Amino acid sequence: MVETNDRILPVGIQSFEKIRKQGCLYVDKTDIIWQLANRNKTYNYLSRPRRFGKSVLVDTLEAYFMGKKELFEGLKIMQMETEWVKRPVIRLDMSRAGAEPETLRSYLDITFDKLEEEYGITPKPTAKLMQQENAILEENKELWEKVFKLADKGTPMIEDGTNYGDFLLKTIDSAEDKFSKKELKTLRDGAEKIREIEGKLTVLEQKYPECAVRALDSDMSVPAKEGKPEKESDLMKFPAFEGKDLDGGKVKSDKLFSGNSVTVVNFWFTTCSPCVGELGELDKLNRQLAEKGGAVVGVNTFTLDGDKTAISEAKEILEKKKASYRNIWFASDSEAGKFTSGIYSYPTTYVVDRNGNIVGEPIVGAITGKKQAEKLQELIDQAIESGK
Repeated sequence: MVETNDRILPVGIQSFEKIRKQGCLYVDKTDIIWQLANRNKTYNYLSRPRRFGKSVLVDTLEAYFMGKKELFEGLKIMQMETEWVKRPVIRLDMSRAGAEPETLRSYLDITFDKLEEEYGITPKPTAKLMQQENAILEENKELWEKVFKLADKGTPMIEDGTNYGDFLLKTIDSAEDKFSKKELKTLRDGAEKIREIEGKLTVLEQKYPECAVRALDSDMSVPAKEGKPEKESDLMKFPAFEGKDLDGGKVKSDKLFSGNSVTVVNFWFTTCSPCVGELGELDKLNRQLAEKGGAVVGVNTFTLDGDKTAISEAKEILEKKKASYRNIWFASDSEAGKFTSGIYSYPTTYVVDRNGNIVGEPIVGAITGKKQAEKLQELIDQAIESGK
């Protein structure tokens, strides 16, 4: 055994494996690491100044989760861990990603390509194209939000086969006086790229029909334990409101939610292609929920404050898609209106129990994706169970 006085100080070494294999001096904190990994916390946020050992800690956690038992011989964790299961680990080192959007995307692309290869994951053929399209919109987010607000609601992009890039170009051209020359060039270049991407997507979707639904399969729902939240204080109330449905009938949130075993609230807008694309599925879900005393309720954000033109257009789209479930609006300056203004991705769907509590996290993206549908059903079951 190497004497403590003869051991090497691990100056500049951030690899737990190197520290152990080179016989460097190591302060044994692995009992705390075991507690950190096994105390049933969903997330851990660790904030320390520079040179306080964050990188070594993360590297040690990676070695532990990958089941590298041999590196921990003689350390405290050996008295605590009995299974040493090898788990898949995703480690992102943002120090390698740079400070620019391009370098960040490049780093993430390379990293996830390697992970997909390592774990035998085959992404959908359309996935990278959709990432490219989202990146274009995200890069100049405020500009594109202005475009969406200026969109001609009388020509919603809902027809099958319509290229989203053409829709964007038409919208930009119709409102060119609202932008500077530089902004117009940025927007038109982006829309042209999106048109090209959409063309490629159409070809791929014809070749691979299973990719036709462009939903975000993000795993964003956090289920409560055993179908019920642990504490009432853990729940978030859906903001109270008084509004109307699209036919003018009065709607109060307390009566709406208390009258249903579960209420699925879907936020959408008229010119959102994924939003419109899922209306049929939402209507089908509404019929299924009706058998259990529940309902789907839509909130078209263009119709807030009772905008008559927007209401007419929303009703036309709902009729075309044969969606008969209730859609409502409320004042944009109400608490529910302010809540709506904080939604940045569409469609977004919330599940609310009969007490007006939001169950879990929102489903972001169309519910037509398999993972999204499964998560939504899980939250619906929780909401019904919590109301019993």
